Amino acid sequence: MDEKPQHPQSNSENFKQMDHIGHVLIISYPLQGHAAPLIKLANTICKFGVKVTFLTTEFTLAKMGSSLLISEQDGKLITFASVPDGLEPDDDRNDPAKLAASIYKVMPGYLEDFVMKTNDSKNGYDKFTGFIVDTPLTSMLKVPKKLGIK
Repeated sequence: MDEKPQHPQSNSENFKQMDHIGHVLIISYPLQGHAAPLIKLANTICKFGVKVTFLTTEFTLAKMGSSLLISEQDGKLITFASVPDGLEPDDDRNDPAKLAASIYKVMPGYLEDFVMKTNDSKNGYDKFTGFIVDTPLTSMLKVPKKLGIK
């Protein structure tokens, strides 16, 4: 008689890479004030055995600093990923209108490509099973809907 695989208990802090019960993509607006609470949410979700990929822009991820990323993901199922924001290196990322216009223009294409590559990988357990999108990026929900992801 075959036993059903056991999923990790919600109170367990450390999981093996293959022991997760889902994979959620959290997409953060590219400002640190948005990232911090979403990283806390990611840590909470991981406690339930769900793998999380935290996605933001390349510039924002670099600004977050490696020490924060290492301390937040130590022993947990969190990975960090980034996509370009569409701005040139010398563009002013503190200009909210310029940043937003660029994000809304380029991010859907990068996001769709990122999700398709992840879901098409040979690791079937890495496929995204859900999305959480920061409020300013709700227009990005077209991507998972198009790809059949909740």
